[in-house]
Amino acid sequence: MTIFFLTFIRLFFNLFKSKKSLVCENAMLKKERRIRQRKVKFKRIITTDKDRIFFILLQTIANITDRISIVKPETVLKWQRIIIKKYWTFDTGKKRRGRKLIAKDIQE
Repeated sequence: MTIFFLTFIRLFFNLFKSKKSLVCENAMLKKERRIRQRKVKFKRIITTDKDRIFFILLQTIANITDRISIVKPETVLKWQRIIIKKYWTFDTGKKRRGRKLIAKDIQE
């Protein structure tokens, strides 16, 4: 009886949620299900970079920290800080410093 009552209350409150929030929550639950299915093969939860980026995007779109169950909410925030740090420290390659080289014909 109490389970039925709690389910009814959740259903009632879901009627007043925004569509964006419900879509994000459904996407998060589907992703968690896929990660848990991977766990069956490896005996522990393994998250890839794609999974982490997905959770970070959901965190920025709709605050999912209170609804996520596969990892701690602090972990998602830590991933977000790491990605931001990597973005701002991204090196595009070797940059030549100093004076430009003089052409060989001019040197001779």
